[in-house]
Amino acid sequence: MISIHRLVFLSVFLLVSASAVAEDVPLLSFGQEQPTFSWFSQRLNVEESLANRINRKKGLLQAVNIGGSWIPGSDGNDLSLAEFKLGVTCALPAPKFKPFTNSFFVLTPSFAYTGTRWNGSEHFPSNLYNAGLSMMWMKPLDERWSLMLSASPGYAGDGKATSETVRCPAMFGATWTPNSKWKVVFGVAYLDRSDIPVLPFGGFTYMPNEDWKFECMAPQPRIARRLTACCGPNADRWAYLGFGFGGGNWAIESVGDRTDLAQYREYSILLGYEFISKVGLLKWNAELACLFGREMQFEHDTQPNHKLGNSLALRLKASF
Repeated sequence: MISIHRLVFLSVFLLVSASAVAEDVPLLSFGQEQPTFSWFSQRLNVEESLANRINRKKGLLQAVNIGGSWIPGSDGNDLSLAEFKLGVTCALPAPKFKPFTNSFFVLTPSFAYTGTRWNGSEHFPSNLYNAGLSMMWMKPLDERWSLMLSASPGYAGDGKATSETVRCPAMFGATWTPNSKWKVVFGVAYLDRSDIPVLPFGGFTYMPNEDWKFECMAPQPRIARRLTACCGPNADRWAYLGFGFGGGNWAIESVGDRTDLAQYREYSILLGYEFISKVGLLKWNAELACLFGREMQFEHDTQPNHKLGNSLALRLKASF
């Protein structure tokens, strides 16, 4: 079963986050999440909050993030997935002494449930769970440079596996913003996975004007166009074309009651719509993706690996 003390800890943390108050912490944005590297992409997108320090939200509780996705199977024996996510973004000012001066901490407890249906596998659970606490320290050095360091211990499993359920990826990176049009991010990530243990990363965003945005950033590069015809003074609306990769890793009880690590992979081409309120705290996205190169691998070979059929995905997410 899922560790009770972990669930109790997360529940208490959510209650404390909703009621506590902190001072002088910035409003944080909800990142472009992908199942495999959600912690990774979220940290890169959190950096956007430093671009506009004037829009600050007082208090520890910065945002409530919800999201869901649905991937139907291409036939009766293919894998279908339905996922629901819930997260709470909190921020704390760092101690007022070096090297923490003018920096802050970001804490994000989260929980995700994935329901599955798959007749093509010898044994695969119908319920998968993810729970974790992402911890990040961000330090602006000046107007152009900032540093970020994070660790994200978390549980991923079916509630029955007794090993390999807890992992702790970490990341160190830097952001360089030479002007209002360019932003460059680079660093190294420790993924705590046997297939990809360490991953150097780098990318950039380029915004030549107010209506176009080019993001070459893992795991989902995209080209976005501002919809000027329907934009009022109180909101921005964007349409975007994206490419990416995603998936998930879960410790499961497999054939013969043996624990195995199921590793799901997918590649995608997607169309998306994004709404960002300028006066409130609401932000939401809707995406329709075409998935290909889908694969499920089992690290300890308790059952055969599977090539899965192409499919579609519908994703919705919101932050408020």
